[in-house]
Amino acid sequence: MDRIIKSLTWATAFTCAAAHGLLAQNYSLSPGDSIVATAQFDDLTVHNILQNNISSDTLFLSWKKVSALVPSGWEALNCDNNNCYTELKDSGIMKPITLGEYGFISVHITPHYVAGTALVRYAVWETNNPSARDTLTWIISADITGIEDQLPIEESIFLAGNRLLIHTGTVAHKIVDIVNTEGEIFFRKNFQVPSTVIDLSSFPSGIYLVNLRGENFKQTQKIFW
Repeated sequence: MDRIIKSLTWATAFTCAAAHGLLAQNYSLSPGDSIVATAQFDDLTVHNILQNNISSDTLFLSWKKVSALVPSGWEALNCDNNNCYTELKDSGIMKPITLGEYGFISVHITPHYVAGTALVRYAVWETNNPSARDTLTWIISADITGIEDQLPIEESIFLAGNRLLIHTGTVAHKIVDIVNTEGEIFFRKNFQVPSTVIDLSSFPSGIYLVNLRGENFKQTQKIFW
């Protein structure tokens, strides 16, 4: 009887873990979940994020566009291992990925003499497990000194890999506080440029509140790190 109860307990735990996406994924990302790069005017650049099949079986992947902000006058499209598209396609399904092979999503960017930064994000997941998704991010800039100086004009706070990107679109003095769940200010930064980037690689995993404030505005956003 004890053996039966133990078997049922393990089976229940396994089922719950699968239902909540806690089982290990069957692919790894290369070079990671984000790419930050620069491009030259009128020059096509291709930026691939690979999904390496690390399982012992064939892998089936789906993908969907999360967001795309591309400067006016730039060309942008994406490809997967099944097709190349004439635009940043909304969604798709990759060809089956056999053992030892890889799938990919690539973003192709051609800037045409308009300085700025393209921000593109796609979600990818195993087709039979849509609740466990990876969000892939591409940040491609042209004719700027760094992503801190040019980001899409919308005010935003978001994660890209291990970087927190903050954009307000103004050069007025601003302060950002990152507060932990105990209400302690874990990090503070003052800046007077339209955008700033904070490296989170040394932060302990957890939930944080990002408090951004400046003259006549205040914004708070929760992040999971």
